[in-house]
Amino acid sequence: MELTTYQQLFSLFRLFARRVLYWMLGAGIAGAIVVVIGAEHLHTTSLPYVMIPVLFVIVALAVWMTAPHVRRAWQAVRTPQRCEDVKIEIEIDNYPGARHYYARVPATTSGAWRFEFVKQGWKPVAGALEAEVFYIADVRWPVLVLVASTGVLVPMYEPKRIVASGSRADERVKAPNGAPL
Repeated sequence: MELTTYQQLFSLFRLFARRVLYWMLGAGIAGAIVVVIGAEHLHTTSLPYVMIPVLFVIVALAVWMTAPHVRRAWQAVRTPQRCEDVKIEIEIDNYPGARHYYARVPATTSGAWRFEFVKQGWKPVAGALEAEVFYIADVRWPVLVLVASTGVLVPMYEPKRIVASGSRADERVKAPNGAPL
């Protein structure tokens, strides 16, 4: 079932408002500690007692890396720093057993950016799309991208700056008043 852009934003920000991401981070770390202490108490090093803490740490690390980007996206919705009608490109890498989704946002004064995102309630299609791009003052890259009535893109990790290698990187995104960003 595909969600509307509003529903996607609501579910994403509900995670942040309820501090679910931070609870998951704490639970991951606490779970790893409990299992390690339990294994030590039982004097065992069997595979489950070694792998369970590793899985808890992986979940905690993923949440730790993603939570700041969700917070920034939440801040960006309430700021006036946005650009409408920006042509972004979505790329899809198909690896065996996994799909990775990337977005390219054209150049601003801080450069062009490429970031990985997780689809949430919609099916991204590779190619150029019209989008609204949001920024916040203390971050150089786009923190939120809304693809017109289709999907929400929030970076999973810190976006990578793209060095000019073609025509797309030379295009400049204009602010609503016509000035370059």
